[in-house]
Amino acid sequence: MNFRFWRKKVVKTIRAREFVLEDAKGRERAALKTDGVDNALLYFRGPDGAVRCFIGVTPDGTPRIALQYAGGKGTIELEANDRLNTAALVLSGPNGKSKAVLAVAANGVPAIVLYDENGQAAWAENAALPAQHDPGLDTTFTDWDSFLRG
Repeated sequence: MNFRFWRKKVVKTIRAREFVLEDAKGRERAALKTDGVDNALLYFRGPDGAVRCFIGVTPDGTPRIALQYAGGKGTIELEANDRLNTAALVLSGPNGKSKAVLAVAANGVPAIVLYDENGQAAWAENAALPAQHDPGLDTTFTDWDSFLRG
């Protein structure tokens, strides 16, 4: 008998633009990819197809984790921003409006902001922020830069 032994080639690197995990029915349940603005994302979908959790890194290197509920409107977001030297945890209610922010500003001062049912800042504690119960507080924390500059 004549046997041939093949040496298996070991692949050390796999490169792709996207990896998608499907369930037994072929539905996308998780993915690792970049989005249209160059954020690197790993996300997981619930049985209804909605994104429930994602972990991402922005183009400038800022890591962010988000857990979503209420059709994606309610979130718990965690961010550590090297560019601003800040960190924050933001809780949004099922209506998509901020409910609480816990952060460390660039000057190292901790910040806490609580919001009313309309998403308006009701109470804040941080030397770098306006006085407590100031109705003029910035409540748009989709870009935390203005809040965390401190």
